[in-house]
Amino acid sequence: AKVSVVSGDARRALEMCMKAATIANSEYSLLDENNNDENNIINNNNNNNNKQQPPPPPPPPPPPPLSHQPSPVVTIEHVDRALELFSSTRSRAIYHLSFHEQLILCTLLIDKERTGNLETSLGNITSRYTSLCAHHDVCPSARREVVTEMLLRMNDTRLVLCGEQGDEFDCREGRAMKVRLNVDKDDVMIGLRENP
Repeated sequence: AKVSVVSGDARRALEMCMKAATIANSEYSLLDENNNDENNIINNNNNNNNKQQPPPPPPPPPPPPLSHQPSPVVTIEHVDRALELFSSTRSRAIYHLSFHEQLILCTLLIDKERTGNLETSLGNITSRYTSLCAHHDVCPSARREVVTEMLLRMNDTRLVLCGEQGDEFDCREGRAMKVRLNVDKDDVMIGLRENP
């Protein structure tokens, strides 16, 4: 429930849940490894102290199949850590975008805030981006091809999703190509705040 509150996108929520499970699994493996090391040290010390005693009993039976072994439990702390990692990764990616790529991301965010839609067309992005640049006295990279290239770079980092969901990006879609914002407002604000 906590993940769904933070992310309205099911795919992103699943990514965060998988990350939380990975964190829990690595903690469990580390804990299990440490317990095995401690048991080996104790057994070695006992063997050294009891050199005169009869040989040790036969080894224990093999462990039960994996399905019967305890598995790690994913707690709310694991989910919190996954959310922090996920958010900081997105914010760092936004921080490293070029100035104009950040403006395009802001354009998508503004459009989402105004319309409530995560998805918009390339033509709409280009015209709003040009207006945003004019409003802030910045020379825009207004050619659609340049804007498309910037969106492709952001698509590679999964900050935006270009084209129909699940489809490969197709430049021939032109101004009608759909672009979907794939980050939260908080991630964008943190990424932009870190820039001087």
